[in-house]
Amino acid sequence: MDSYAFDLIVHRWSQARTQGRDARLTEAELALVGAAVDGWGEHAYAPGIFGAPVDVAAGADGQTRVLARTGRRG
Repeated sequence: MDSYAFDLIVHRWSQARTQGRDARLTEAELALVGAAVDGWGEHAYAPGIFGAPVDVAAGADGQTRVLARTGRRG
């Protein structure tokens, strides 16, 4: 996945949250985001990319787990 497609998915979620809206990502989108983070490895956490991964509860749903890998609390 190129970084522009990834940005559109993740930032759409972020923008919806700033407006108090629930932004559910599809299973396909979550799979793409998860695969992108996997592919970038440690480089995903370089300055200006993602914050550190966020801890989530053991029973967290897939969206929460994937977004937490990008430093987001979902």
